Amino acid sequence: MSKFHQERLNVLIKQNLSKIVRFDLRDKRVKNITIEKVDVSPDMHYATIYFSIFGDKESKYAHKGLNRAKKYIRMRLAKTLNLRYTPELNFVYDNIPKDAHSIELLIEKERKKYED
Repeated sequence: MSKFHQERLNVLIKQNLSKIVRFDLRDKRVKNITIEKVDVSPDMHYATIYFSIFGDKESKYAHKGLNRAKKYIRMRLAKTLNLRYTPELNFVYDNIPKDAHSIELLIEKERKKYED
């Protein structure tokens, strides 16, 4: 699969997955997650989905909720995307947004030191 098609598939899965999580899943553990990124393998057999949620404690519960609903999510993606093969889903907690916020706070703190 070409890089262009792989990127396009990443975007399609991300968009559809966000809709499925937000509107179709009833599990309260996954209601406040944000799908950050999707990486589909070149052979289209596996997809790594990076998600974030506010709070470390909630991330564990959200990860469990997503893994529990993995088969249902994959089935919904298969119906929506009409692919020959729907990739296996692997959910990974992405703490980059939290880390970025911490770094921004540190930079702002240092900036204020030099302005005073």
